[in-house]
Amino acid sequence: MVGIDLLAPGRGTVFSGSVALKICPNFVRYFSGLEPQKIVFITGTNGKSSTTNVLVRVLKRWGKSVAANLAGANMLSGVAVALMRESSPLGRMRAEYVVLEVDERFLPLIAQAFPYPPRILCVTNLQKDQVQRNGDPSVIYRKMASAINPAT
Repeated sequence: MVGIDLLAPGRGTVFSGSVALKICPNFVRYFSGLEPQKIVFITGTNGKSSTTNVLVRVLKRWGKSVAANLAGANMLSGVAVALMRESSPLGRMRAEYVVLEVDERFLPLIAQAFPYPPRILCVTNLQKDQVQRNGDPSVIYRKMASAINPAT
């Protein structure tokens, strides 16, 4: 991957994605070869990283290739980087599966970045957390519901 990895290997978790999204806000929409039934979004108040890591290890143990944001970069720029790392220079996905840790507050934004709503969504839990940022869990619940069914 081009970008921050050239300067600091292993540090490119959001920078390249931020630049790509600045240039093209619909950047994620243009990846090809994504199969909706092989994309998993993992969200919730706690346990997103652990659950993502476990699922990725299971899929890899089964011999599957996986694009994932294992460094915990769980907002849109981190998702963009995870897809870039596992795609050709022309944006064709090389990975069979995409497993993404997704910040619960930004789930609707990330879901809308893809050409279709998520088909597989794992919610680890939903608790009162970071009250100043998230408010009541019902606020996050409504955000999640809008990502699953955009009509709500």
